[in-house]
Amino acid sequence: MKNKMNDKELLNFLEKQTGYTSAAKIAAAFDVSVKTVYRHVNSVNGNKKVRIINSEKSKGYTLSKNTALKKYQDASFSDNESPELRRKKVILKILFNSPQPIEIYSLYKDEYVSESTINADLLKIKNILGKSNLTLIQKSKKVAVLGKEDDIREKINFLLHWHKEKNNRVPIDGISEIDLTFIQEQINIIEQLSATKIPYPYDINICSHLYILIQRARKQIDKNYSNKILVSENEIEQNHDLYRIAEIVIENVEKFIVKKISKFEINYLFKYLLSSRFIGKLSQPDQKSLYSKSVETFTSQLIQRVAQKIKLQIDEPVLKKELISHIGPMMNRIKNNISVENELLPDIQVEYKDLFAAIDQISRQLCHQMKIPLISKNEVGFITLYFEKNIEEITKKFHVWVVCASGVGTSELLKLKIQKEFSNIVVDKVISSLDEQLYRLSNGSKTDLIISTVELPSYISNKYVLVSAMLNKHDKEKIKNAIYG
Repeated sequence: MKNKMNDKELLNFLEKQTGYTSAAKIAAAFDVSVKTVYRHVNSVNGNKKVRIINSEKSKGYTLSKNTALKKYQDASFSDNESPELRRKKVILKILFNSPQPIEIYSLYKDEYVSESTINADLLKIKNILGKSNLTLIQKSKKVAVLGKEDDIREKINFLLHWHKEKNNRVPIDGISEIDLTFIQEQINIIEQLSATKIPYPYDINICSHLYILIQRARKQIDKNYSNKILVSENEIEQNHDLYRIAEIVIENVEKFIVKKISKFEINYLFKYLLSSRFIGKLSQPDQKSLYSKSVETFTSQLIQRVAQKIKLQIDEPVLKKELISHIGPMMNRIKNNISVENELLPDIQVEYKDLFAAIDQISRQLCHQMKIPLISKNEVGFITLYFEKNIEEITKKFHVWVVCASGVGTSELLKLKIQKEFSNIVVDKVISSLDEQLYRLSNGSKTDLIISTVELPSYISNKYVLVSAMLNKHDKEKIKNAIYG
């Protein structure tokens, strides 16, 4: 084996050995001097927090116990990993195992840090958990976390690390392929049975809840849950379909992990579904029957006060229709102590600084006045995006052609009515339905919409709305739906 020695080759060689190997044997294998072996051993160990290669007098050298060579070769080796990330990984291991104790050795066996670093970590972890009403207990060489189940799960949900691959609705780092497939199937089942789509971030929230449930159940955690997840008969009666969906998914989880789990999990998932936004069948009923008076009041007051504060034009009816579908589930989340993480929050706070600050301030005022818990920064971030979308749509100019059956007179009258009603519509052309220009329009043209008083052939490529020349209330709604979606 006459190879030129380097650190990597030395590690590869030692990995293949059983027990200790003398410096002389290593030197002979690489045809180098014993001093060269010493130099490379020092090189490998010198810049690491713990020894990668152990030595013992009269025996020689061996790799440290549980040393994974790949970790040395990859950029993921502990020197390149931040203490914060290391502690996060350790906290997750402890939380998933709670309330059962776990050996400190097993927590740190792949981290390659010193005993003093471990002790410092555990002290910081104790403080971190204490802020979430959780207690870290250290006895002998084991640690455990004690606390309420909902606090434990909320902390796990907060600490889970997400990757952002496109088209992946279960973006949990390190999740096994079998768990990923199962959770994705359950999201599909929920959508199929409810005849809806679950948009971001609600789908992510349900994914994380199912993942945490599966991991906790596998460890045979059987704790008494807090009263926060009890549901009333009235809630079940009003949302019977959602409750049945929760039952079906929990039954599927039991079959998947081949283990009976607490019936309280049905209530838990039911609360998550109640706290989610659905696009489709469930979102169609009249909003007054769908959401409480307090939700409607909060939404209306928030829009009016923010509009007054930021001095920008807002289409209140359109914004209210969209925003109330977020505020309603948000109130359920507040009530049930369910949090939704907003990965865009730092960007939102910078990009829309003034709008975010205004919404944050006014929402706090409303929460105090209505005697409800304060909403989180994550929720403020999502609300900010609803406002910003509405503002951009109001300020955006939509280019329109107005079409009538006979002559320009009726079209010109309709043009005036449209421009008076919609300040963001620019009428570029007023033409007859017989004008051949109309039939040469393509989807790539700068015309956003055709507003016509006569029905047009289906092959007209650009979208159009059919209205009356008088432009009544129903016509105005049709135009709003066409330009705002």
